[in-house]
Amino acid sequence: MRKIEAAPDDSYRQTLKNIGRIIADKRKQAGLTQNQLAALLKVTSLTVSRIENGSIAPNMTRLCQLSEYLKCGLDEFMAGEPRHTLIAKETLLARKILQSVSPEKRPHMIKIAHHMVEIVK
Repeated sequence: MRKIEAAPDDSYRQTLKNIGRIIADKRKQAGLTQNQLAALLKVTSLTVSRIENGSIAPNMTRLCQLSEYLKCGLDEFMAGEPRHTLIAKETLLARKILQSVSPEKRPHMIKIAHHMVEIVK
């Protein structure tokens, strides 16, 4: 009996393209060609090209290698956005949350946020 695999949906394809775009951007920032990155990963340059254009998904081992060679966090690949963009969005969200609280209660909110950060660490 043949195993039938579901076709990837549009959101999956878009996620692969976003991951590929981040990888390509980081590779270029690192001053590497696709051939040089392929040599580091011990794959063909065609594989790197396919990852970068979103045709194939890198496995977790490959993502860890890419993270190391391109000096970026795995979270950047998963989010599909550079870390500085994520931080900017989080900062904007925090600002909106604080602005929704009365000025006299903001210091208490900030204190609570600091305590939460310490707990999570």
